[in-house]
Amino acid sequence: MTSAEEVIDDLFPDYKKEERRKEKQKTKISLSGEEKNIIDVLGRKPIFTEELADKTNIELLALIPLLTKLEMAGLVKKDVSGGYVKT
Repeated sequence: MTSAEEVIDDLFPDYKKEERRKEKQKTKISLSGEEKNIIDVLGRKPIFTEELADKTNIELLALIPLLTKLEMAGLVKKDVSGGYVKT
């Protein structure tokens, strides 16, 4: 073994499979224009729904179900502060 990645592969063989499964799932998802807009605005810094609504020009009542769909697809997540980040 020459790298940390090889050690992880040896100790946790299912880890790599799970990562590949997540990547395949992400590529299979068809996103609407609004969903793509949300993904484009989000980054690693949490953004709260009100700010996200302002930046995407999506009404708050329409934004919530879109965020839920993206969260279920594994593309975004709500962090401990309550803001959303891209996964």
